[in-house]
Amino acid sequence: MIHNLFSTLPTFKNLGDLKPGLNVLLAQKTEGSTSKQTRNRAGKTSFIEAIHFLTGSEAGPDSIFRTPELAEYTFGMDFDLKDARTVIERSGSAKAKIYVTTPPAAKRKLSATDWVTFLGEEMFGLSSLEAAGSKPPSFRSLFAYFVRRQMSGAFTTPEKQATMQGTGDMQMALMFLLGLDWQIARDWQAVRDREKTLDELKKAAGTGAFGSIIGKAADLRTQLTLQEARLKKLYAETESFQVLPEYRELEVESAKLTRQLNELANANTIDFAAIRDLEGALAERLRRAGGPGWSVRLRFKKGASLGGVATFLAEAFGPAQRTGGRGDGELTVHTLDLLGLRRWLVGFGPEAEVLAPRELRMAVAQDLEAALGRYRKSERRPEG
Repeated sequence: MIHNLFSTLPTFKNLGDLKPGLNVLLAQKTEGSTSKQTRNRAGKTSFIEAIHFLTGSEAGPDSIFRTPELAEYTFGMDFDLKDARTVIERSGSAKAKIYVTTPPAAKRKLSATDWVTFLGEEMFGLSSLEAAGSKPPSFRSLFAYFVRRQMSGAFTTPEKQATMQGTGDMQMALMFLLGLDWQIARDWQAVRDREKTLDELKKAAGTGAFGSIIGKAADLRTQLTLQEARLKKLYAETESFQVLPEYRELEVESAKLTRQLNELANANTIDFAAIRDLEGALAERLRRAGGPGWSVRLRFKKGASLGGVATFLAEAFGPAQRTGGRGDGELTVHTLDLLGLRRWLVGFGPEAEVLAPRELRMAVAQDLEAALGRYRKSERRPEG
């Protein structure tokens, strides 16, 4: 039940004396009224539009509540929503914001979309149906049957709430409101929509609307015949394909390179297994030592710039300093990245030597021996 319709607009005729049951809105005429003074402009249409506005209608640019004269004023309604007395307020200047008060709770702000969703669930249980996987009628489609707009032609026929309402929407809404199986109407409307789409496609095809896109049927058949002939020709050429003599040597060389790559891959597999074993031994040594890192002693060939090497080691691997006598080329570096240091040392070849720890010395030696073995193996292969 609606108890009160109000506004901050000073000239608005508040409707605050509504009673349970049927209420009739009449125009007041005085003894001095003439025959030209009709019931028009009594506010009947505005009353209906205000109810739709306050229940979350779109309120587009043509809405009366968006006009400069009314946009800044707030309109409101006091009504019963289920068992709760509810007050709703909205203005045209902030149409997306709706303020709802359900005493004793404080006023809360909702978007128009959330308000419509809330009303749909409270009045018709629509959200529960959507959560269950159904696609029920919309709240506005159902609500318009109870608050009919004369401007939409809602009083022309009893089964429609608007002249422009589609047959499927009308059938689904009425079956829903009457407690019938409305999903039958929904599914039937989906069939009608598909039939309409097919009819439009047939019409477009018949008038040649697709000609610029996919061509006419005769043209397509010609293209199909040409492509089938081309496909048969390709099949015949493939079956009789042979490698030309000038490419035989390239084919032999390609096979040779493939074998070499496979051999290198196998050697890498063996090397990686050895690396994992050495890394495991290094990790075990570190665990037993109980220290956070490794102290590595290195010796570089005479003539090496130990200052530059020590600086690089300090930046890349950890603290480094010269050790031993002057000119003997020894450095000590304390590092956590033993694997990275190992790879770096292999790049020096014979220019650098690991003095300690023994596990790192053996790992670097094995890396260098593996590289040397690969070079020797490639030297032994005959050319061609």
